[in-house]
Amino acid sequence: MNRFYFKFMETGFPYVTVKIAASLDGKISAAKGTQTWLTGKESQKFVHAQRSIYDAVLVGANTVNIDDPRLTVRDIDGRNPIRIILDGNLSSGIDSIIFNDKENRTVVLCSATADKKKKRNFAERGIELIEFETGEDNKINLREVIGKLSELKITSLFVEGGGKIFDQFISQHLCDEVIIIKAPITLNSGIETISLDNAEDFYVSAKKRLGEDFLFIYKPKTAKHVYRNN
Repeated sequence: MNRFYFKFMETGFPYVTVKIAASLDGKISAAKGTQTWLTGKESQKFVHAQRSIYDAVLVGANTVNIDDPRLTVRDIDGRNPIRIILDGNLSSGIDSIIFNDKENRTVVLCSATADKKKKRNFAERGIELIEFETGEDNKINLREVIGKLSELKITSLFVEGGGKIFDQFISQHLCDEVIIIKAPITLNSGIETISLDNAEDFYVSAKKRLGEDFLFIYKPKTAKHVYRNN
């Protein structure tokens, strides 16, 4: 956990880890819009342990709608992270499990131009909304997200989904490490995720078995983080 503290003290920004579960042939789902369980119990326990040490966990609206996750810590003893939902248009289902959990903090990041009725519905559920100005594509700028999280004193962020969010964090150099857990299966077709096997900007810093799964930790070759304003 020292890496979280040092990163925050040196830059004022949280330490960001992207976690991807994939098949051996690089698929994160068998088909668009469907839930696909890939990894085993040991990997699931590892993910829960990771959640327990991060200040916050982030997913997008598609992950909420498809997986209906709790994003809490189970199977082990540990604290629950703040749940961050990146949802520009407020397309997440208001009846999802995560929005009906009053015991754990949930923050939704949305566009300032999102539907006012939807904003009101979320607010009435006691869900914290943080609004961002967006461009013509109505997408929230991830660098601004990182900046806002730093203002909230969030020193570490665990990014768990989905595919487009993975790609953005990695391609925009907004992560300090990437954890990829590969299940010993092939899907042949489905939704592909970003591959770091031949990426020039990353190297494998650690690898091990998690039951029958394979865990790889990738880190940037340089300490370049574009949200440092350099």
